[in-house]
Amino acid sequence: MHPDVEAKVRPVLEEFRKKMLAQGYSESAVEMALKRAREYIEGVSRMADGKHPELVKRIELEILPEALEHSEKYLLGMYGVFAPKKATIYGRKYWEKKLKEVIE
Repeated sequence: MHPDVEAKVRPVLEEFRKKMLAQGYSESAVEMALKRAREYIEGVSRMADGKHPELVKRIELEILPEALEHSEKYLLGMYGVFAPKKATIYGRKYWEKKLKEVIE
């Protein structure tokens, strides 16, 4: 993820971490989910032309909510039947709202 984008979205990533830990997921699983989200973002943004860094940054910002939703589902699937009873998937709309709060 581009360093400028990483700095902008750090509060959203921290909120993801806090919410997942509060649900009862282990710290290592949450870190693995965040790593997966970053890799998802990098995979999509890699398809953009590197000669246009502003376009790459925009793609990374746009894809973040989807990547976090994907990571929530990854955690739930990884834990399977042993998932915390209070496990919740906030979804892309929730993370879009949080991202807008941070960026604006």
